[in-house]
Amino acid sequence: MLTASASSGNMKSLTIFVLALSLMPSYAPPGQPDNTPPDSAHKWNIVTRSPGTNQPPIHLRDKFNPLWWFGNVDEPVAPDWYLPGKAHRNFRYHLRNPCHNFFCYVVGMSDKTFRRAGKYPNDNFSPHGGWNVAASNYKCPCLWLPFISYEHRGFQFYTGWRNGGNFGIKLRYSKPKPVAASRKSAADQIPQVG
Repeated sequence: MLTASASSGNMKSLTIFVLALSLMPSYAPPGQPDNTPPDSAHKWNIVTRSPGTNQPPIHLRDKFNPLWWFGNVDEPVAPDWYLPGKAHRNFRYHLRNPCHNFFCYVVGMSDKTFRRAGKYPNDNFSPHGGWNVAASNYKCPCLWLPFISYEHRGFQFYTGWRNGGNFGIKLRYSKPKPVAASRKSAADQIPQVG
């Protein structure tokens, strides 16, 4: 029974790996034309993402220091919007994402210029809802780091390397926001001829 379970787990991993490879973009090296048909519904775009101009210096010695992994070099103090007036704001803010440096700079590439490919490479979620699949690449052209997300009616899910280069996992459900009563449907906005 144990071998069947392990074999089943390996088969699922292999299936996910093959699916991810089939979704990875093919790109033309510089100087060669892109052979993707212009009217293709499955056209992937490749964009270059760069760290912000106010990026703090990240040293290699920091990335090897396990104590540094638990910090937040980008926002060492809680921002004003986070629990204003509450006690222990900074402590609570660091509990919110205790491994920020690890996910952004050790396994992530937020401090590097990298390429991201997908139908919506600048977004974590599709602007139309539903699925969004993307991949990020830094230096090695054969290594693409995957990202997949889904959003529908208040449900949000993602896992992988996000548009900022950091690794993340999210699973959240919130009640959908009600449509304002002042908004009318397109049919109601057609002028009546009388």
